[in-house]
Amino acid sequence: MSKLAINTIELQAKMDNNLHMEILSLLKNIKRVSPQCVEYALTQSTNLNVWIIKFTWIDAPSMHNHFSSESLQSLLTLLASRCSKLYFEKTFSTEG
Repeated sequence: MSKLAINTIELQAKMDNNLHMEILSLLKNIKRVSPQCVEYALTQSTNLNVWIIKFTWIDAPSMHNHFSSESLQSLLTLLASRCSKLYFEKTFSTEG
């Protein structure tokens, strides 16, 4: 039984088409350069200006390596420039 690692970024922003496409492009790049990323998702919360980015990793070390990656830094730079709020969380789930 292995433990998947999950990190979540909650952001508050007025999501226009350009920002949406930029985020999706950066997420796609993270997945491309990080084969340890099982999946990612960008979803809108019930609050219209709140969005959630969720990454699922094969294990905790893979997730922690991602935190210092150039691809994540590019995403965070974009988010910091366009968002009024950012919140980070990491969790673990058991996969059987």
